Amino acid sequence: GIDSRSVIVDETAPLFYVTQNNNYPPMLFIVSDGDMVNRYEQMMVMMKTLEHFENDMSKIRLVVMKNSNHCSYLCDDSSENSLLFRKTICEFIKNNK
Repeated sequence: GIDSRSVIVDETAPLFYVTQNNNYPPMLFIVSDGDMVNRYEQMMVMMKTLEHFENDMSKIRLVVMKNSNHCSYLCDDSSENSLLFRKTICEFIKNNK
C-alpha cells in the first residue's frame, strides 16, 4: 500500500544497514537499463554510501543489464542477457571464493 514513488529507508532497505564496517563480503549489484524508475539511482546511492563510509569498493561490483527491464533476463534462458547474467554470477562466485 506504499506509493512506489516514496523514498523510504527503513530496516527493510539494505541501505539502512550500511556503516563503516569494512568487513562486508563481496557484493554484486545488478540493475537493468529499463528497470523501474529510479532503480539505477538507488543503486548509485547504495554504492556512494558504501564508498562514503570507506568500505572496500574493490569488493563491490555494479552491472547494468542492457536492453532489459526489471529482471527480464531471468525469464528467457536463451536470450543474450540471460546468458550474460549467468556468466556474470558464475564469474562473481568464482572470483570471490
